Amino acid sequence: MSSASHNPSQSSKKGENDRVNALSHELRTPLAIISGYAEMLEEETGSEHAHLTRPIRDAVERLLHVVDSVVAYEQTRQPARVHSIAPRVEGTRIPLNHLVGRTIEKVQRRHPESSAQIMRQLDHGISLPTDLADVLSESLNHVLDNAVKYADESIRIIASIEEGSLTLSVQDDGPGLPGKSVAVFAPFQQGSTGLNREKGGLGMGLFLAKRSLNQVSGSIQLSELEGRTGTRATIRIPMPTQGVLRRAA
Repeated sequence: MSSASHNPSQSSKKGENDRVNALSHELRTPLAIISGYAEMLEEETGSEHAHLTRPIRDAVERLLHVVDSVVAYEQTRQPARVHSIAPRVEGTRIPLNHLVGRTIEKVQRRHPESSAQIMRQLDHGISLPTDLADVLSESLNHVLDNAVKYADESIRIIASIEEGSLTLSVQDDGPGLPGKSVAVFAPFQQGSTGLNREKGGLGMGLFLAKRSLNQVSGSIQLSELEGRTGTRATIRIPMPTQGVLRRAA
């Protein structure tokens, strides 16, 4: 007899997890079909119907992000266990500039309505081991998604190596932090509430970013920009020996 049968609470949590996974599958399948047909139509007609197919694909991207966020949140509610990330493969590095570029493209596809310009100030010689790159990619995806929602005209991404840690900040020129800034790291927290709120989303991005960073002893902090409106999200990830590779020029 399994141990879960002796623990009703654990069995109930497992049942919830199974239901969430089933719901995720049922949502992803039709979304994949919709996106696939939209892409086929785009390829067959060229740019003729791009103004019709692109919004469909953008909407699918946004819905998939919502599904991913819900599944990730439900995983945090499962019985405590040791979280593991992919083992490090020696010699394998992901260029930071490529990682940031891919994340920007992904977020912009979800928010075609945004006109905010995203600027980068990165050291093009920095590369990360794959395990840390995966964590940073997931965290930056959530943080940048949040910045795009609130930015008026511009977002700036700055990265550097400081005291053995990678420091990456995302600055936006939006309205700044809400009154209780600590609460934004709790799930389902937003600057505005209700169905008539100005910004969409579930309010889980910063919560999931912080959770992901905790797996590698990383951190995230929010602060107001000095002398002007806007918010700075600062991500820090401790780098192990040889964790950052600077390619020769």
